[in-house]
Amino acid sequence: MLSENDMEIYIAENAFLGMILASVETFHRECMGLLVGIKKETGGFLLQHAIPFQTATRRNVEVYPSYRVQKRLQKALANFSHMELIGDFHSHPSWGDLKYDTVPSKCDLEHMSAGNIYTIISIYGAKKKQQWKYNKDGTISGSVNGYFLKVGAWYLDEADGKHRMASIRCPFALDLKV
Repeated sequence: MLSENDMEIYIAENAFLGMILASVETFHRECMGLLVGIKKETGGFLLQHAIPFQTATRRNVEVYPSYRVQKRLQKALANFSHMELIGDFHSHPSWGDLKYDTVPSKCDLEHMSAGNIYTIISIYGAKKKQQWKYNKDGTISGSVNGYFLKVGAWYLDEADGKHRMASIRCPFALDLKV
């Protein structure tokens, strides 16, 4: 049950697939991309598309998109009047014995701006399959093809300037075969 201060994020099939497949594709290195959708009048967001940066510089614990490419994509997205750029996503892949979560890093927090949503996908190799489910903390998690993934969504609260986790809803994920 959401409290009145919680924000709910609905992730459509295309956005979910874009984020998950980008995370799997670049595994052991981070991925990053833009989130396109609609800000709901009642609060919250509808994530319709996740567009990965193909030309980003990727490392195990950081990813940098080209500023020029990012601006080029933002200008192109402005041509689609029924949707808008509403944030970004990136992955936190594990490597070695290190397992990362969906908690934003200090650098992630510095780049957050009010009015946007930021999703973080933690990913690591998994020996057993796990059905996708909603977690008590507002995230969703499950496995895909030998990888365990957990998706969290964050925003900057305009009222007090603090980052907060939103609650994710993604019916498509719950129907995935594992």
